[in-house]
Amino acid sequence: MKLIECPRDAMQGIEPFIPTDVKVNYLNGLLRVGFDTIDIGSFVSPKAIPQLADTVDVLERIDLDGSKSKLLVIVANERGAETAVQQERVTYLGYPFSISETFQQRNTNTGIEGSWARTARIAELANALASSRERHLETTAQGRAFLDVTRAAWGCATLENLVRQWSGPVAYPVAVGVACAGHDVALAPALLAFVHAQTANWISAGVRLIPLGQTDSQHVLAQLEENISTAAQAAFDATLDDLGSATFRADIGAMRHETQYTRLFRS
Repeated sequence: MKLIECPRDAMQGIEPFIPTDVKVNYLNGLLRVGFDTIDIGSFVSPKAIPQLADTVDVLERIDLDGSKSKLLVIVANERGAETAVQQERVTYLGYPFSISETFQQRNTNTGIEGSWARTARIAELANALASSRERHLETTAQGRAFLDVTRAAWGCATLENLVRQWSGPVAYPVAVGVACAGHDVALAPALLAFVHAQTANWISAGVRLIPLGQTDSQHVLAQLEENISTAAQAAFDATLDDLGSATFRADIGAMRHETQYTRLFRS
């Protein structure tokens, strides 16, 4: 269970504008308490929630030194999400998704159906981030395979909604994330399983390339269990800025690899 302190929800209902200095001082006090996550503001239209129009200023001025608390902000559409991901101090983006059509309309200016369409556009964005044709093919082929098998064996409404709303390619991480959300798998075990599966996949490539025997490959996987747990925990604790990267040489290598006449592996 994760407890999230939510001063944003309380502040947005107060009509007189709270000075930014007051917000910063109050939030600095919360950061010293030690909450796992603090819902600190939102990136929505200032006309809709004028109280939170200073979220960028608040984020820049709060004191994170010595605090392990992660920061969450609310977004209601793609524009807000694109703005929020530029804030390196933000760890989580929250989207107000409700089973109530009335709540959904009042909070996001769209219904439940429209909100599912927005998740589809997030999937499209994930595809666009693939740096080369072969890496795009790899992540979408794995995503489609994972989606098909999971729907057949462990189907759920969330997966069906994804398929219904988005007919294009689905990146592998998106497929895994939607499946975990649909089956109420918490973030920590989902990350551990994802890193474990990815490591096993790389070792499987080694079995064919080195060559490496099946028993030896399992020995390698067993010896990496501590590293896998460490990597999953690091991902869990990471901010969006920590997770960002620029791997130009690897991307160029992938582009060269996809034009080779003979290849042992797709990527």
